[in-house]
Amino acid sequence: MTEAAPLSGPGVEALVRRVIDVINAARPMPLSTSVMISRDEIVELLEAALTELPEEVREARWLLKEREDLLSKARVDAGLVIEEARTRVAQMVQRTEVVRSAERKARQ
Repeated sequence: MTEAAPLSGPGVEALVRRVIDVINAARPMPLSTSVMISRDEIVELLEAALTELPEEVREARWLLKEREDLLSKARVDAGLVIEEARTRVAQMVQRTEVVRSAERKARQ
């Protein structure tokens, strides 16, 4: 498995949290539930989040593919182990039958 390149920026989640922090810290408007925020600051943060989003989605897809590849290989390996165990059991049963047959002949 190869490592995915780390994000160059703070990541979408961190950027969205910063937007929330800016809104929560904004100065309230008198006699209103509205607040004064810097449009430029919010737009800058949201644009940065949009820039980061494709990278995070790409990394998530990469991780899902790596996981599926690993599970697929594990299934194949498990199938091989089971088949080998069945073969060994069949050989052991056959040897046991040969021994029993030899013992029967020896008693006769």
